[in-house]
Amino acid sequence: MIRKIKSIDGFGIFHDFTWDESVPLFARYNFIYGWNYSGKTTLTRLLRSFERGGSHPDYTDASATVVMADGSQHEYGAHIRDQSTRVFNEDFVTDSIRWDEPEGMEPIFMIGEQNIQLEAELEKKRNDAQTARAEADTARNKRVAIESQLEALLTERARPIRNGWPGMSNFHKGDLRPIVQGIGPATAQLDKAQYKRALQTVMNTDRLDEVDLCQDVTLSEAEQPDGEGPDQAVRPQEVLARAANTLGVSVTVDAIDRLKDDPQLNEWVRQGLLLHKDKKLCQFCGERLRTDILGRYERHFSDEYTKHLADIEAAIAEVTHLLYDFRPLTPASVYRDLRTRFRACQEEVKESAGAWNLSLELLLREFREKQKDPLTPLHPPELPSAGRLQETICGLNAVMKEHNARTANFDTCREEAKQNLLNHVAGMFEVEHHYKAQIAEAGRLAQVTLDLTRQSNELQAECRTIEGRLSDSHLGAESINCYLQRFFGKDDIQISAKGKGKFDLLRKGTVAKNLSSGERTAISLAYFIAGLGERGSNLPETIVVVDDPISSLDANHLYNAYAMLKTELADVKQAFIFTHSFEFLNLLKQWVSDSREKHELKAGDVSYYLLQNADKPRLTKLPRLLRKFKSEYNYLFWLLYDYHCNPSDDHDRLYYLGNVARRFLETFCALTIPRTEGITGKLHRLGIDESKRLIIERFVNEYSHAAAGQTGIKYPDMGELSRVVDEIMGLVKGTHSLHYEALVEEATKR
Repeated sequence: MIRKIKSIDGFGIFHDFTWDESVPLFARYNFIYGWNYSGKTTLTRLLRSFERGGSHPDYTDASATVVMADGSQHEYGAHIRDQSTRVFNEDFVTDSIRWDEPEGMEPIFMIGEQNIQLEAELEKKRNDAQTARAEADTARNKRVAIESQLEALLTERARPIRNGWPGMSNFHKGDLRPIVQGIGPATAQLDKAQYKRALQTVMNTDRLDEVDLCQDVTLSEAEQPDGEGPDQAVRPQEVLARAANTLGVSVTVDAIDRLKDDPQLNEWVRQGLLLHKDKKLCQFCGERLRTDILGRYERHFSDEYTKHLADIEAAIAEVTHLLYDFRPLTPASVYRDLRTRFRACQEEVKESAGAWNLSLELLLREFREKQKDPLTPLHPPELPSAGRLQETICGLNAVMKEHNARTANFDTCREEAKQNLLNHVAGMFEVEHHYKAQIAEAGRLAQVTLDLTRQSNELQAECRTIEGRLSDSHLGAESINCYLQRFFGKDDIQISAKGKGKFDLLRKGTVAKNLSSGERTAISLAYFIAGLGERGSNLPETIVVVDDPISSLDANHLYNAYAMLKTELADVKQAFIFTHSFEFLNLLKQWVSDSREKHELKAGDVSYYLLQNADKPRLTKLPRLLRKFKSEYNYLFWLLYDYHCNPSDDHDRLYYLGNVARRFLETFCALTIPRTEGITGKLHRLGIDESKRLIIERFVNEYSHAAAGQTGIKYPDMGELSRVVDEIMGLVKGTHSLHYEALVEEATKR
């Protein structure tokens, strides 16, 4: 049982509130009286936080402490251990009852905070499931679009290969796909020339014969004129240099001047000497040869001379051997893709061979001149270079070797070229269409679709579970109807279960529309009371808090509400009833009086409190006079009369007397002039002086705190307040003197 609210801070209008130790501790039954905006509902919200075990959403940073009968303390937002707390206030009605009255549809009534939460949860899960399904469909459609586009592009790229490449008539997108998937970042792309050659290789299905390579501009020692020396390659420049040295050689002989001066005669004599070697007679005239003349000729044509001539002939032979005999082949001899290069290389060889041979012919001309006049040394000419010819021969032979290698490995080369082309096509496909990224995105979308579909299915399963709980969890309509009958004294208003926590509201058997505020209050209170014993609640261990249960009720139903609360709260552990109605407070006091007479309550079981909000809310013991008066009207008059007799500048009195004056005047005018017009018209009918009426009206309008949340706290001047109170006393006394005297007599009783 709660004994006191030790402190409150930051909760609505309650700031730095502490319990006044002069105020009696809470008892079993606690009746708190306070006008509107005094903080009643705020206190019930605080107590409801202990029921729900959590902070109020509007006051998450607040703090409060309640002290229990056993001395234990509970902080704001925590459950009260070992005891159940049930609170009826505006928040309970908002959380527990939903009134759905869409235009053009029958109203649907739902009760039960758990059911409303389940219904909200069900609606959210349905929406979430629908959203998940829609998102799954969107992801699926995107994936299908990506895959369809890629498949179409693969088909388009595979078609020219299938239709144009020899031996590829069965090539389809399914064959191209793994090649594209296998392409790595290091896969080299073919340039235009490489692509053209590879394509020509693939397109060529005819195997050609091998061709003979062109001979280098070299000769072996075995091929030299003397036929001597090891079998090794001799470089042309070495042969030319050796041969050219012969041109500059000069031999020493016993020369015959006339032969020396006449190379032609010299050659004729030399030939004749060779003809007459070992002969005795002249082969021309038949005469005997003279030995002295032969000896002279032989000394002229010495062995050194003969050797020199032989060297010249050998040089001529070597140089002649270096002449390059180039015989071009037809371009058709090589594969089609090599023909352009082959033709160009042959032209280069032909050109360089012609230049080489021309240089050698000029050199041979020099040797022939030397041969005619061996005794005269010649200056060696500039020797030609075989480098250019050898370079062009190597270039031509490279093409020929490529041709021959292709012939030798014809099938292998075609297969390699085809694979290079396929890799190139696949690589370009990846570059142009980002295939792998698209496939990865399609895979991601497939997983998203799977996850969202699974999520949607799970949410739908949860929806079915909630629907089952809604079908079984609502309170029995008969129990609520019983309380409604007791409340209204008849069964005009009833509810009819529709299932899944929903009800039809019926008025005289017909679906009810446009419920009044009083009817909604009655239904809410009936549901609350019907639920006190539900969900395993143990009333003897339950703390019940009720905030203004007669709000919006007319006088006819006020007593019914009181009687129902009196009966249903008889066995609770502790009860707090907040009210702004003095009439209802009098009924509560009557309840206590009747119970004590029947010995149902003992001393200390009941406490009365007054909740006021001047500059800040205060909870005090209900004044004796409030307990004494059975009419709020008498109490209001006493407050004004007491100030009329004993004016003071007490802030509390200054603050609330504006409200007191308005409430008293409203009741007085209603009693004396039972018309529907406002207080202004009624004061006018009472015949009060116009200036006095304006003073009273301005005061009660400005200092009445019915709209305190809008105007803020304002304190009237003491002199102004005294004048207005005196005018009100004079108004009552002057217009209804007997009524005034009766009020004074009641107010001054002790």
